[in-house]
Amino acid sequence: MRRLLRLLGFLKNEQGEVLANRSWFSCSLHPGFISCKWLLKTEALTLVKQEADSQLILRIRDIPSSSDSDVITTVIATEINMYKNEAMISLPTNSGMLLAELGFKDRDGIFIVLEYKAIDLGPRILMEPVQPDWFSVEDRDTSIHQKMYELSTKYSLIGGSEKIGS
Repeated sequence: MRRLLRLLGFLKNEQGEVLANRSWFSCSLHPGFISCKWLLKTEALTLVKQEADSQLILRIRDIPSSSDSDVITTVIATEINMYKNEAMISLPTNSGMLLAELGFKDRDGIFIVLEYKAIDLGPRILMEPVQPDWFSVEDRDTSIHQKMYELSTKYSLIGGSEKIGS
């Protein structure tokens, strides 16, 4: 772990010098997509080259607020060559908080975050479904489930569970 932190520049090297190589990550919003630009430390690029075959991943995901605990988060990711310094990706939502992460997957498939940025798109707007109960039945005799059952057992001699014990 110390080796990884030293390679990323968070720890001092053996001579006690703090690595001066800086990195940055910025994102700008556009209608329907987000544009991200970055510059990574040479140590981070070396690590990506060794561990991830020179492939970076830009990942955008929405962050549910504490009151939206039932909301499923959406993740959109795209692979990028480590020699590129910018990428565009479509927005998973148009409201709420987003987290843009630049990183890579190591050989075990674990996502390692190199840089990240939180993006506020305003209060989360949740769309209510047109029909809140998707399985509502106006008339029991004409429900789609009843029709499917009748069609499937039309030529059956055995019948359904209602015929057991009679």
